Amino acid sequence: MSLQRQPPSFNLPFRDYAREGEHCADGAHVVFVPIIPMGSIVMRGMMPLSVLNSTRGQLHRTRVSYVTYANTPNGSSSLEDRLEHHFTSYGRPSACVLIKYHSVPAASLCRRHGAVVLLDCIDNYRCFSAKLTDDLKAYYDAVIVQTRVHAEWLAARGVRPLVQPHPHGDHKRRRVVHPMRNRLLSVGLVFGDAKNLPDRRGFEAICSACARVNATLYLIDSPSSTMLKPPRLGCKPAMIIPSASPLRCTHGDASPRDQVLGISDDGTPLTRPDERCSEVLAVNRSATEHAGAFHYRGNLTDVTGQHRFYDSAVNRRLKDLIDVGLLWPPGGRRDSSMAVANRPGTRMHWWWAQSIPVIAYPMPAYTEASQRINYPPSLVDLTTQADIERALCTIASRRSRTCLQRAVVRGAFLTSPLHAALELLTTVCVAADAAGLTLNRGAQYDGEQQLMTRALIKSGGR
Repeated sequence: MSLQRQPPSFNLPFRDYAREGEHCADGAHVVFVPIIPMGSIVMRGMMPLSVLNSTRGQLHRTRVSYVTYANTPNGSSSLEDRLEHHFTSYGRPSACVLIKYHSVPAASLCRRHGAVVLLDCIDNYRCFSAKLTDDLKAYYDAVIVQTRVHAEWLAARGVRPLVQPHPHGDHKRRRVVHPMRNRLLSVGLVFGDAKNLPDRRGFEAICSACARVNATLYLIDSPSSTMLKPPRLGCKPAMIIPSASPLRCTHGDASPRDQVLGISDDGTPLTRPDERCSEVLAVNRSATEHAGAFHYRGNLTDVTGQHRFYDSAVNRRLKDLIDVGLLWPPGGRRDSSMAVANRPGTRMHWWWAQSIPVIAYPMPAYTEASQRINYPPSLVDLTTQADIERALCTIASRRSRTCLQRAVVRGAFLTSPLHAALELLTTVCVAADAAGLTLNRGAQYDGEQQLMTRALIKSGGR
């Protein structure tokens, strides 16, 4: 099956979820289809299902369900039989969202039932393979990706992409932001495993830069399957190379030889932190989608247990200890260079959920996320030791970091489980419209309801 139209705009249209919810898919039945049981299905399947079922009837009227790995009543474990059994139990699908992996049987069966079919690539490196693009064109009405760079690459090959960034896992819409210290003393670098640490050259640049501005680098191990581990020492100022003189950040703000927070829209250099700060504050104060304007006051069901990663004693210790998060490309991954460069911005969103400002290497997910909240571009364009030093001097003062924190808090809302779940409904509607399809409507949301349970989560959806 070929696409009927050229790919639309890569980014989703703005929806004022804060005041209006998302009703474009009202009456539809959206089905999450996990192909392989792994961690991704929790964040991209179970979590949005839980959130959407918590808000159904208040912020939308879309029915949502999840295909488990349990055998059918007749004992079949095949994907086709499980899908058929699921549709019989929960109703005709309006849209199928396949999680991470391409599946001809699943996509074909969903299509035969009249559903809009989407593939959520997340971080699957195969979505960067030119060999797969023919199948992506043939079997999917749209492919969900993490960056506009990836979207443009797919669109050039005839695939219809839509960008929907990966959320963090904090279900609370309001948290007390931690106070900023008078000066920057520590930098945090979070990683999931050794493959995601910077390479030797990058680590040396980071460590030397931190030492020169008299800041301690802490490494934060965040394994996918266990709790966050206490921050451990990465390097401290005493490790500075003897031949390199310490860098003195003028008045705790910035070195006089550097522009402080980039360039304004009209090209005027911004040489004072408060100039850019005023611009950041103006945008983020007026944003209607900020959590403070959100009319929904109910509690979100968090059966995936993500809250424990944000409420733990270790997490509280981290927020007390770390002044700024640093994001750098992984040095140990063997995927293609493009797949590595376009990995999800999850780490940035995680720091935002902690209300902690960040500085970053210009990976597309980081630069694009920063643009959404008017974050200073000069802080997410670091490639050298000198760049890191400049950025750390820029935000050394309490005033500068407090200003950035307001933008970060808004960013945390825009990448929250709630916002991402509602944004997914927009994705379904945009994909259907772009493909010239009509969503099946009439799903009864007061009938049989699939609720995620802790037992189901622990069993991997079986």
